[in-house]
Amino acid sequence: MLQNNKFNLVLSILIAIALWAYVVLAIDPVGEERFTNIPVNITNADALTAQGLAIDSEDVGTVTVTVTGNRSELVDLKEEHFKAVADVQGLTYGNHHVTVTVAAPLGLKVTDVKPTYITISVVDLSEADDKDGAGARSTEKEK
Repeated sequence: MLQNNKFNLVLSILIAIALWAYVVLAIDPVGEERFTNIPVNITNADALTAQGLAIDSEDVGTVTVTVTGNRSELVDLKEEHFKAVADVQGLTYGNHHVTVTVAAPLGLKVTDVKPTYITISVVDLSEADDKDGAGARSTEKEK
């Protein structure tokens, strides 16, 4: 009888491992993953330069992104696979809250971005040049 219990225990463990492998490999369940410190890139800064304006600071920060997708797609995913963008086209002089949009690899869905917007200070190009050219560098990087 003791021998029978050992056999049943081993059989149960083998069945459990086989079912786990089936679920993970064949069914590919949906999962959620969070990625931090994704740098925000500025787009259309050249449109500001054409208006005689510049971004006051080159460092606009980072965002945290939460995505959902099949576990097989999430396994090897890294921060570098995401692109966070803030579009400054149409901004005028002053401080602005600009929405950050995040592009994720195909098959994944972005479910959350924190912060959802960043504050960008737009100054006259001459003011940016007075501050060691920090704003001018940020607009030149776009070209």
